[in-house]
Amino acid sequence: MGTNARRSSRPNVATRRVIAPVRPRNVRYPAPAPERLRPHRSRRRDSIPWVVRLFLGVALLVLGAATTLAATGALGGALTHLGATVAGIFTAQLSGPTPTPEPLTAPDAPRLVVTGTGWTNQSPYNIHGFAPLGLGDQAGYSVRIYVNGELAAEEPLRGTQDFAVSVPIPDGPSVITATIFGPAGEGSESAPVQVVFDDSPPPLKISAPKKGASIDGDTVRVKGTTQADSRVSVRNDTNGGRASAVATDGAFSIEISIAGGPNELQITSVDPAGNSTTANLAVIGGSGAASASLSLTKTSFKLSQLPAAIGSTVRVLGPDGRPISGARVVFTIQIPGIGPVQSPEMLTANGTANFNTQIPEGATAGAGLVTVLVTTDEYGTLSATAAFRIS
Repeated sequence: MGTNARRSSRPNVATRRVIAPVRPRNVRYPAPAPERLRPHRSRRRDSIPWVVRLFLGVALLVLGAATTLAATGALGGALTHLGATVAGIFTAQLSGPTPTPEPLTAPDAPRLVVTGTGWTNQSPYNIHGFAPLGLGDQAGYSVRIYVNGELAAEEPLRGTQDFAVSVPIPDGPSVITATIFGPAGEGSESAPVQVVFDDSPPPLKISAPKKGASIDGDTVRVKGTTQADSRVSVRNDTNGGRASAVATDGAFSIEISIAGGPNELQITSVDPAGNSTTANLAVIGGSGAASASLSLTKTSFKLSQLPAAIGSTVRVLGPDGRPISGARVVFTIQIPGIGPVQSPEMLTANGTANFNTQIPEGATAGAGLVTVLVTTDEYGTLSATAAFRIS
């Protein structure tokens, strides 16, 4: 048993050792036959997604159908039907046809409006105008104002057709134009308007009547010169009279009513820009001069009846025929055979003054004379005489 055990532990040289055959040198051996070669298999399994597999399957079916249709001559009709089907699908998916946008065009010109005479004494000046129809209520549009060719202001249109833009203007005449600016750019220019800036008062010279002149009549004509195209008005503060005229070439002649006595006239010239100049003139309505008249209580005396009283009264009126109060009066009486008798100085009341005296005994027959001297502050010195006779 021990001998068998030892034999089993030793290797069997006959069964385990392989002796390679000896090949002769420089001998070629044929390659193995192809059928004996085994393909190499990858350890990883193919992982093509099912969607791709489905798509490839459908593609193969379509390719086969196309081949069959081509063979039968029906491929063109099938393609036409397919195109119509695809077009129908896209048409159904769209909400409607895409509109073709209209090309943008520059806006039309606005229209400017100048009120009044086109003159102003205000700078900046408010220029008014109207935007083209349909643009007043659209956003993105503005009006541009040009003064003498230079851009002076730009303001957006504010939801209305009309607009007013304040622009500075220089002295003298200015040419103003306007345009509308929008998404398509600047539109055409408006028709030009002219505005004249003038802030100087007009000259005013009165040539007639003279200050303080007496006017014998119910009216007076006021003449003078001022700035051309100015409106001249004359107002009489005494009676409320008014009259006016336009001095087209700078000269004016205006007739206005006056009352008797002093009249205060106010002459005002307003030029086209609104500047004004005023002058005051006082005239006297009436005969043209103040007057003093003298009357006697008796003009004939008898020597046999002397002494006798003689009275004299003076009445002082202004150029308007109104009594003058406060005039200083002195009476002088020349009595034949006696000489002059003079009164003290007295003042008129309501235009009159009285002096009474006596022709004494001893007077002789002849002509006597009463003289009154009147002094006024406004009209100077006046005098009057009245005669009497002693027989």
